Amino acid sequence: MLMFMLSLFVAAAQPASLPTSTPPEDSPSIMSVSTSVLDGHWVGGIIVPAGLTIPFELHIDGTVGHFAAPDQGASDIPIRVALSENNVVVEVPSANARFEGILSNNKSVLEGQWTQGERAFPATFRRASSTTNSPGTMNRPQTPVPPFPYSNEELSIPGGATDVRLGATLTVPVSRNERHPAILLLGGNGPQDRDETHAGHKPMAVIADHLSREGFAVLRFDKRGVGDSSGDYSALTGPDLVADAIAALSYLRRHEKVASDRICILGLSEGATIAAELTRSGQVTCVILLSPPGLLPIDLFVQQKRDVAAAAGMTTDEIDLLALVVQQQLEAVVRGASRSEIAAIALDAGLTDAEANRLAEEWLSPEVRTLLGNHPTEALTGYVEPVLIITGGLDRQVDPDLNLPPIRRALEGNSEAQFLQFDNLNHILQPALTGSPSEYAEVDITIDHQVLNAMVDFLESTLGPADAE
Repeated sequence: MLMFMLSLFVAAAQPASLPTSTPPEDSPSIMSVSTSVLDGHWVGGIIVPAGLTIPFELHIDGTVGHFAAPDQGASDIPIRVALSENNVVVEVPSANARFEGILSNNKSVLEGQWTQGERAFPATFRRASSTTNSPGTMNRPQTPVPPFPYSNEELSIPGGATDVRLGATLTVPVSRNERHPAILLLGGNGPQDRDETHAGHKPMAVIADHLSREGFAVLRFDKRGVGDSSGDYSALTGPDLVADAIAALSYLRRHEKVASDRICILGLSEGATIAAELTRSGQVTCVILLSPPGLLPIDLFVQQKRDVAAAAGMTTDEIDLLALVVQQQLEAVVRGASRSEIAAIALDAGLTDAEANRLAEEWLSPEVRTLLGNHPTEALTGYVEPVLIITGGLDRQVDPDLNLPPIRRALEGNSEAQFLQFDNLNHILQPALTGSPSEYAEVDITIDHQVLNAMVDFLESTLGPADAE
């Protein structure tokens, strides 16, 4: 799910060096046209490898304004703005970044491409309401704040390799019990910290807080090479993710405050695939899969590219060609082809050098590499212990209509499998209007209360009451 290293976008920003008024007339890259129709606060972001979205914000005032990247604590970075008919250009000179897009007919959406250096990503911004927070600040009412009715243990635990330590947090209820039923949380794709921080949201912290208030111990950890965890994220593979999760499960089972025979694994998106792998261990009582992929990774990536291309207005023939190129490129990545060989597939199909290189870079990224070896449903085939699958009907990253059928087939002999779908929720299980990833930052709610309550009901029915001896 949801996070990406943003140092590429904001590390070079030096706001003091930027103009704070209309750019000079000799600037050839910006158009001097009235932009008053754009005035106000815009929220949205860019879509990066594996369908992840990075939240960005714009505050426009005439031909100038400010840019913010909330996940990185970056705000008040000056920008230059121009409008010609419905064509919009936003420049962030200090970061060598530029947005080019189209203003919708109702003047409420900017759709286009964000470029920085040689990299380019689809980007969408929506006009925020007058009640929306100022750029760089977000209302997140579910984010836990002290005092807590449970203890927080900050840990460094063994990872899945001898030289890896995982920064982690264990929340433990304060009660008369010596040992508690426990949950291990596994986040989505990308360099996730233990809270899965994204768009100002901290979904894993929200889940841990809710479950620990209900009497469950909860362990969550930073991915390898992220936050307080050692190791190299850029070299991370799918088997590494599984190894680290197994190591965290082993630590949890040995903890003096945990009932080792009452443990559940909860995974979101890619984490759901890892959670399914851990069922092979025979050491878990149940699993909770949130927005789980069911398609093979190549099929999922091809479908995501089709969806993005359709949203961008490409023709059916153009979409089919792009899908074929993506399919062949990903198959080449799995075979171990070189970057030049992967790019050549796109060049042979008629894509430009820039397009071919951007796709090659995307498919060789760690975010994609960790997914390509996954078989999302293999571990679930024949699994007979309790499983709760929760999906959102507005999921635009892992479409439940396409991804649930393979999961249902894998679990068809499991009478303990429960499927819940909430029609108005998106991929990260927020209430949504369209489900577009660009909405994630706009929604104050981190996880819908129906989902949190469903988790508790399932856990109490499978692990037993949290206050049981």
